[in-house]
Formats: sequence, C-alpha cells, structure tokens
Amino acid sequence: MTNPNTTENTLQEVEIGQRNRHRLVWLADPITISSLLAWIAFVFHAYLLPAGHWQADDYIMTGLAKTAGLKGFVDRMFGWSPRPVAELINYGYFSLVSIFNRPLIGSFLCVLWGGAYLGLALCSWLAGIRRPLCLAILWFALVLLMAKPGEMFFWPTGADVYLPCWAAFAAASVLQRSTGRSLSVLFSISLLIAAFCSEIGAVTVLLYTGLRTVGLLIKGETRSSIIALVLPALAALAVCLIVQIHRVQVDREIMDAGSHLAGHWIPSAIAAVPSFGRELLGIQGMPLWLAALVKLCLLLSLGGLLGESRTQRLPALLWAAALLLGAFIAIVLAFHQFGNLCCERHATLRQGMIFLAIAVFSTALGHQAWNVRRWLLPIAVIILMGFRVDPLLHDLSIRHQIMVMRQESWHSGLSHEPKMQMTVGPETRLLSSDALPPGTYHRQSRSAPGDTPWYAWGIMMLFDKDDLQITMAH
Repeated sequence: MTNPNTTENTLQEVEIGQRNRHRLVWLADPITISSLLAWIAFVFHAYLLPAGHWQADDYIMTGLAKTAGLKGFVDRMFGWSPRPVAELINYGYFSLVSIFNRPLIGSFLCVLWGGAYLGLALCSWLAGIRRPLCLAILWFALVLLMAKPGEMFFWPTGADVYLPCWAAFAAASVLQRSTGRSLSVLFSISLLIAAFCSEIGAVTVLLYTGLRTVGLLIKGETRSSIIALVLPALAALAVCLIVQIHRVQVDREIMDAGSHLAGHWIPSAIAAVPSFGRELLGIQGMPLWLAALVKLCLLLSLGGLLGESRTQRLPALLWAAALLLGAFIAIVLAFHQFGNLCCERHATLRQGMIFLAIAVFSTALGHQAWNVRRWLLPIAVIILMGFRVDPLLHDLSIRHQIMVMRQESWHSGLSHEPKMQMTVGPETRLLSSDALPPGTYHRQSRSAPGDTPWYAWGIMMLFDKDDLQITMAH
C-alpha cells in the first residue's frame, strides 16, 4: 500500500519544481531582461534629478508667479504660450518656489517623471496590456536613451511642457488599440492633453483627427466615432491659430538669419527632408548604421509588449503616421521660426514620437518568427545603454558639485547684499547646461530690461538685486 505521506511529499516536490521552472522561464524572458535593464537605466538617470538645472526662463517665470500670479500665466496662455496644461503646471511649480524660497528642482522633476510613468502604466493596464509595468518602464527608458535628455527631462521649464506631451502621446498609443467607450474617452483626453501641452502636440493631434475623420467618413462610420475627435481637434486648432497669430508672425526668435530659412515655408520644408531622414534613422552619439540597426531591432521586437490589437489596423497606422508627420512638420516649423533646428528639447520630443511610431508599427508585423525576434529587444537596450555609460558617469561624478554651487548661488540671491554672485557650470554631457554667459551686470530699471541682457535682468528681478556677477566653475 502506498504511504499517503510519501505521495503528498512527492506532489509538493513536483509543485515546487514547477514553480522554480516558471521562475526561471520568467527570468530568462527577453521582455523581463529588457525591463530589468530599463529599470537600471531609469534609476541611474533619476539619481541625477537633484542636479537638474534652471535656465534664465525659470527665474523670470518665478518672478512672474510672484508678481503677476495666475493672471500672468493666463495672459501668457492666450498670447505667447497657448499651453493650458503646461502653463498650469508651471504656475503651480513656480508658486511653490516663491513660497519656499527654494528651487525644488529634484522634487518637481520626480513628480513629473513619476506622473509620466504611472500614467502610462495605468493606461496600459486599462487597455489590457499583459505587462503594463514592463511596457511603461521600457518605453520611458528607451526615450531617455535615444536622445539627449537634458532639456526635456532635467530642465523644469522644458520638462513640464515636453514630458507630459510625450506621456500623452504614449498613452494614446496604447489606448487607440481598444474599442470600449470608456477607453475611447481616455484616448480623447490623451489627445487633448497633448494638444494643450505644446505646439508640436497640437499639430500632431490636428493631423491625426483629420486623417481619422476622413477614414471614418469614407467607411461610413457612426457619428459617435467622429464626435469623439471633435474636442481634441478644436483644442488643437485653437492652439495652432494662437501660435500663428502671436508667434509665427513675428521675427524676434530668429537665431540663424544667415540660413535664409526663417520666414520662408518652401525652403524650410525642403531643408526639413534630409534632417527628418537623419532623425528617423539616427540616434544622437551613435553611428548612423548602428542607430538604424537598433531601430530595426525595436521595430521587429516591440510588438510583443503591446500584443495583438483589438481593433482594425488602419486606426493604429494612421496614429503612427500622424506621429511621424508631426515630427516632420515640427522640423519645418523650427526652420521657419528660428532659421535652424532649435532646440534640444524639440529634438528629444521628436525622437520620442518616432519611437512611439516604431512601437505602433511593430504591432502590424504579427508574430511570425517571434521566438527569434523577441531577443532583439534586450540587444537594442544593451547597445543603447552602452553608448550612454560614459556621459552618464561623467555627469554623476559632478552631481554633488552642481548641487553645492546652486545652493551657494541661491543663498547669495537671498542675502541682504545689493550684489549677487552666481556660479555656473561645470560642463555637463547629459544634463541641461547653465546657458548663462559670465560677466558683471547692472539692473538699470525695475520695470524692463532696457540695455541689460534679459537673462541677467530676470535673475536680478527675482532676487531684487541691483548687480549680478556670473562666473564659471573651475
């Protein structure tokens, strides 16, 4: 007769063995490996957050929050900066800076980073993604690694515009796959947030809603499908019109008059073609052939995260096309407005849009030869991390120095002395830099810069100083 205790022990051993095998399979899964690598990249970059920089805009915006309050930001919103979401974040942040008399850079950027990650993870979970946390960290880390992140991730005035815009694009990229009514509402909200974060977001939303509406009309879809696009389309159109009236028509932002592109649409569009081609295939700091290979690996492997789409392929392809067209038009607008490809934050957002288009296109490839293709994802992540190690270690080595210098400059500004001493630098590889030229400056007027450079006047205005000396770190 069989001993019941022996049988029970055997079953327990089998069960334990199965659990161990499942753990090994999970740990050997390429998505798991890629996610762990992404977490490593995320944590090391996040350690740099307290060393993020202010630029001249931040001092002026803090002064605006202190003197003009919410009305000042509303006036900006209906004129120079039609970005309701970004301006609201701006107002909240710079108001807190005024209250606490501290820049709060690390805390603010932590909130932005955490909000972008958690928002994407939540939308992925609601959209039925099998591994939403893996998708969120992978997408976030890959965008960090695929372009210089300084202004979009480490500069408060840049991060509060472009990081929420990318996060809204990313949320829309997962939400557009589902057909539920509540998810359709969330998709429309994502488009609305993107349009209200930046002009690039508004242009992209306008492109998508136009393309999608035409597609729905051709197919004879119900009105409800079209109505869901109306609010994002109107919001995007309003943003574009305000920018056209208040910014495109002026020439004070021209940075390279010698290029003969500023103010000319056709030459700007022609010049944008090769620039867009380089951005489409390339990655900053990497040979073009290797960058193209990395993006091909991502195209072949990212679809495994999203899984099979619950909708027809056409809406997804239209969304990916709108992301690419939006990135191209952003280059045209940069040449037209500035005469060159200003600025780093724009380039980072465009690279993030290209990445999302690659991820969406990846789902259209199906799962043929998936057992081989899925290993291309950790390979791509490892290559990207390899090219990021040197600049990351460089900035980590000067992290403490940057924080100490900023604290000393801030204390000098809060002192009772009429003169303020500010030290900028040292040179960084990833972080946004202190773009303030050394020199001695005097504030001649409290109401307008006059002959004083605007950046120096803004700093003196915030701290109520008559003189400012900016020196470079040794």
